[in-house]
Amino acid sequence: FENYSTDLLYEFLGQFTLPRTPGSQFEYSNAGMGLLGHLLALSQNSDYETLLRERVLDPLGMFDTAIELDPFQKSRRAPGHHGVVERPPFEMNSLRAAGGIKSTAADLATYLEFQLGIRSGPISPALDRSHQMSFDLPDTPGTPYDLGLGWWLWDGGDLVQHGGESFGSTVFIGFRQSTGTGVVVLSNNRAHYPAGISDLGFHCLATADIGLDILMGFNYHPTSGDVISLDYRQDGGQSINLGASGTPASYRSPWLGGVADPPDGRSRGRPWIPARDLG
Repeated sequence: FENYSTDLLYEFLGQFTLPRTPGSQFEYSNAGMGLLGHLLALSQNSDYETLLRERVLDPLGMFDTAIELDPFQKSRRAPGHHGVVERPPFEMNSLRAAGGIKSTAADLATYLEFQLGIRSGPISPALDRSHQMSFDLPDTPGTPYDLGLGWWLWDGGDLVQHGGESFGSTVFIGFRQSTGTGVVVLSNNRAHYPAGISDLGFHCLATADIGLDILMGFNYHPTSGDVISLDYRQDGGQSINLGASGTPASYRSPWLGGVADPPDGRSRGRPWIPARDLG
């Protein structure tokens, strides 16, 4: 992906023939999403990251989300893994809109607050539009969902979700509109996907009495075996730290708090209190 240049993208497009009429059939396409971002930037005489920051990130206050990381962000980047093997940082070139964005649990929690209408801003109407069905998929055991704009729609559109993986990390983000519950699950390991990451996210959204508003983080410990560490944020900034298989989790992610604010004075999240072990 890092070496897939714009010239290579144009070369591919020049040789590609559409197999069907646009809009007649659904097919999941990272290339399509990456191309969409590229074309949007061209239409505004901009580059994709600048357009993303001007239209989405800055209006939502997501100041710790970027494609090109600054030195402070690079120092906090969680190293990716595949199993116990550490992976180099994953980068994209011409298809950045399909997976080149880096973010934090705190910023994605902010994003969910706008998606749920807990907070509102200039792009709130566009966010609401993205939750509406754009393609009605056949109701089969393999596709028990429909398609919004970049979202999978479950339970008649009440549960809105997406996720994915790169070489060394996985993510789940979703929310249930009827309960106002949002969940973010981040992992710096690809080997857990989809069972570990998606199951955690769906479980939180499906359990009515879980009592948690946003799942803030997920970390893998390659040196101590298959151990997970979860940090939950509740209203009021309370957190619960959870270890796997009865093992108390000792890790507190620097993405979630406990380190100095960025040098420009931005705050990454809400205050944290000492974790309560549920192991």
